[in-house]
Amino acid sequence: MCENREHEVAAQNERLDKLIGELAFDVPAAITEYVGVVLSNSTFPEVFPVEHDFQKSSQSNTTTNSTSLRASYPQGPQNEWLVSEVMGVAPDRLVPAALMPMLQVEDAVAELQHASTIGLHIVSLPTGNPPGTKPYNDKSWEPRWAAAEEANMVLGFHIGTDGGDQAVAHRGPGGAILNYVETTYGGQRVAMQLVSSGALDRHPTLKVLISEGGASSVPFIGDRMNEGYRQHGAFVRPVLSKLPKEILYRQVYASFQHDESAASAMWADGYQNVMFGSDYPHLEGTFGHTQKTLHELFDDLAEPVRNRITVGAFRELFPHTSLPPAER
Repeated sequence: MCENREHEVAAQNERLDKLIGELAFDVPAAITEYVGVVLSNSTFPEVFPVEHDFQKSSQSNTTTNSTSLRASYPQGPQNEWLVSEVMGVAPDRLVPAALMPMLQVEDAVAELQHASTIGLHIVSLPTGNPPGTKPYNDKSWEPRWAAAEEANMVLGFHIGTDGGDQAVAHRGPGGAILNYVETTYGGQRVAMQLVSSGALDRHPTLKVLISEGGASSVPFIGDRMNEGYRQHGAFVRPVLSKLPKEILYRQVYASFQHDESAASAMWADGYQNVMFGSDYPHLEGTFGHTQKTLHELFDDLAEPVRNRITVGAFRELFPHTSLPPAER
């Protein structure tokens, strides 16, 4: 039985590796298959219908190496659905991110408070401020940060949400790698905006999660902010109660998938808020080789470090969650 299962998994991994290889070369059939897999693994509630016509409306353009997809959906009670259909499956294990209106302050604060009331613990925001709004270091965002702290809601920023077409910021030789790395910068920028503007200093219990952008950059941006705060102090406004790096380390959490350097951000650089995530089912995630990745990253680490990165930091952000079944 185990041998058959191993052969089955090996065959699936081989097919996945072939798909990844073809995606790297913009093979249209591979793009169609991948988007189809993502859509087929997406579930939407009856009260929140989503319509797409992927097979007919998606077009692979070999000249611009881009794919277009049309999807439409109405406004509806998304956060209620997240509670009933996602979190409701395993309230102590699943932590869906609430959605909130981004343009009007009053609407955003009201929905954030409502999301907390119905049991959600994190609210999703894009790394790039939406059109019609000012950057996150602007004082116009202050009511949202205050409301999030009061409601004990984590601010969740997922990389790759700067706005615009980040997928094609770079073209030509190396474009695929350049574009992938480019997506991480938005998360770093958000963290720096919230620290340097004093938002996190004014709200010391407010927590921030930067998802899937890696963790080893956090000590780096902390050092750079400290240097700027110190060397350009005559121009710095506002004055902070602590050095920027201390605030960053205290309130910002960062997750990664494959980064070999992520663990050293904790044990070598003292950054305690490092979190592992598989990023299922996305292409850049560990699907198909998660166990292999975990062994390669953590087998040689001390148990306290391994536990902190795989379990501890997450449960610190979301203390209502339970231990994984294997550790109960």
